[in-house]
Amino acid sequence: MKRHPKKSHTPEEVRHAKRSSRTVSGVLLFPDLQAISGFSTKGRVEEWARANGIAFKYSHRGIWTTDEAVNVALGVQPATSNEPYDPGVVI
Repeated sequence: MKRHPKKSHTPEEVRHAKRSSRTVSGVLLFPDLQAISGFSTKGRVEEWARANGIAFKYSHRGIWTTDEAVNVALGVQPATSNEPYDPGVVI
């Protein structure tokens, strides 16, 4: 696949992405993914997500995913320990 330089977004495109993003907590909508990836078309954003191992679903507006799916792709582990900590260790 031939690589093309990333398109820099105009201030209006960035404002639009900020206005139209995150209607549900923890969900990253297509405009969010456009801003993160630096790509503007549905195909390029989908290609970027697939190449980075990000699980996603389709909607009529483009792909969407969750914070959790991005964290998994990044290798970030959630804090799962329910064990209490010793307050004496905290300085």
